Amino acid sequence: MAQLTDTSAIQRLVRGARVRIRLQWALEGATTATVFAATLALVSIFCMRTQWIRPNTGIALLVCAGLVIVAGAVICAARKLDDELVARIIDRASNLSDRLSTAIAFERVLRWGAASDPDLTHEMMHAAIRDGVRAAPRANLRAATPFRAPKDWRAALGFLVISALAAGIAIPHTDRSPHIYGIDKDKARPGTEVTIQGENLVPGARK
Repeated sequence: MAQLTDTSAIQRLVRGARVRIRLQWALEGATTATVFAATLALVSIFCMRTQWIRPNTGIALLVCAGLVIVAGAVICAARKLDDELVARIIDRASNLSDRLSTAIAFERVLRWGAASDPDLTHEMMHAAIRDGVRAAPRANLRAATPFRAPKDWRAALGFLVISALAAGIAIPHTDRSPHIYGIDKDKARPGTEVTIQGENLVPGARK
């Protein structure tokens, strides 16, 4: 069995393309998650401003909203990505007629076991691998894995703007503090009943 051809040039291309693809996926995931995170932040801010929840709870929810964005990026970027598929993407963008992906597929066959198809000889596979290595310098990595604006960027931006506006809106609050308006007797002996006029003097009662 002939010695395997060094395919490090192809592997470097695949690794570089994989990094760029995962970065794009992470950006897409983070942008989509921002829509949900902004909604959670908006609800948290509203609940804090209306005193429905305590400030500590609201801050915890805001932290969770940030974690939603991180989780969206990580989950999308961690999807399975096969080397042969990445090489095929590079092939199509660089007009290499599947030379890189074929080289990777044949290298796997030679490395892990002989071909079961009698028409696929070892010599032919070695020749295809060498051809793929020679074609590697012609690969256009940027054309194969371009960075694009996430498809949900408009929705994410809209929700962020709405959340920011909601954070700055002043919400009127009912004054629950006690207030005294007057006393029917300025001076009186001890034990004399005195009527105090005011609001919120007793919890749950109002005069």
